[in-house]
Amino acid sequence: MKVNRLMLVLFFFVFCSLYSISQEPAPPSLDQLPKLPTIPSPPELPQAGKLPQLPPGGPSFGQRPPLPPGLSIPMPPVIFIRGREFDQNKIFVESATVNKEIKVEFVIFDRDQKEKISSKAYGLPTGATYNVEVSETAKSSASSIFTWTPQDKNVGVHGIAFEASNSKGDVNRIAIFYEVK
Repeated sequence: MKVNRLMLVLFFFVFCSLYSISQEPAPPSLDQLPKLPTIPSPPELPQAGKLPQLPPGGPSFGQRPPLPPGLSIPMPPVIFIRGREFDQNKIFVESATVNKEIKVEFVIFDRDQKEKISSKAYGLPTGATYNVEVSETAKSSASSIFTWTPQDKNVGVHGIAFEASNSKGDVNRIAIFYEVK
């Protein structure tokens, strides 16, 4: 009985497979396929000793081509902590002790030395100060100092964001989290 059922299932499977194959349309002939566009041949390569001429006013080695009108690449000011090796890390976690002063000095400058810069801090704990001194001769650089002496009431974690921006509105930030013990 089992053999008959197995034969019946196998016969049904083969029949369905052959029936579905016979119902599929035949593939199109090559004449029925859409024509592909022809690819132009590559330009002639310059012969040895003959270099192609650049158009007048075109870019030369070491220069960037001009950007289209109205398009600019954001160039936020650089902000880093003085006394530390410069890196791309923008989030720092530090330990702090109650009644021990914290003093952090930042160096800020505009990448292309053309834009006026400013800086501010967000989330300053009670009693903390952030003083910014913009260079009088070159408004594109500044230094700033964050100072804070945590008190007993400051035990815990405090996050402070330091921001530098230029006159174009480009912004760069560093965050420092202090765990006060």
